[in-house]
Amino acid sequence: MKFNDIESIMTAKVAEYIAWGYTLSTGTMSGSQGEVAKVDVVKNMRVVRIMLTRENRYDDNGCYFALTLTVGCHTLPKARSFDRIIWNRDLEVIERREFFSVDIDANNFTENRDDLIEQHKKQMQRWRNRNARCKLSLSKDITSEAAKAIVLPFIRRQNRCKRAKVEDIESVIRFIPSSSAKMHYAITLRNGKTYNLA
Repeated sequence: MKFNDIESIMTAKVAEYIAWGYTLSTGTMSGSQGEVAKVDVVKNMRVVRIMLTRENRYDDNGCYFALTLTVGCHTLPKARSFDRIIWNRDLEVIERREFFSVDIDANNFTENRDDLIEQHKKQMQRWRNRNARCKLSLSKDITSEAAKAIVLPFIRRQNRCKRAKVEDIESVIRFIPSSSAKMHYAITLRNGKTYNLA
């Protein structure tokens, strides 16, 4: 499920209340309480707030993000109180739906906690694999006749190296400068020049 799908669910919920005769209540919507978005509708002194909130959560399975779609109501005490802020904590919750993601930037949400745990396991395995690969490849000399033959066409494309031979290559080193950088190869020639092949 994408964020656009969650927005569509929220829009459908607002449309549902408008179809029941509710109108927008702009006076009670002022003031942010940290929501991603909120819409207040009113009918007969009863304000219904449809809001989307976001929070970071932690549990035994790790860190994850939760988007919560909450529909709550609040009855106004008198007709002239339509221009006052209604605090989220004062709402009587009618319904609530939660959407979870291990990476909110990935734009991939689920309502199933078991799916979230599986996503988190995959994310952690990818992280462990990348760290293991970085440790193995941090600076590994892979100089061999086969490695030299593979990088020779790259060397020949460099300035003043069109006639280079395999014998001119001194070393080929697989290298990752840090865990966040991409792997590349450092190719050193016998004349002392080094070229990086990403």
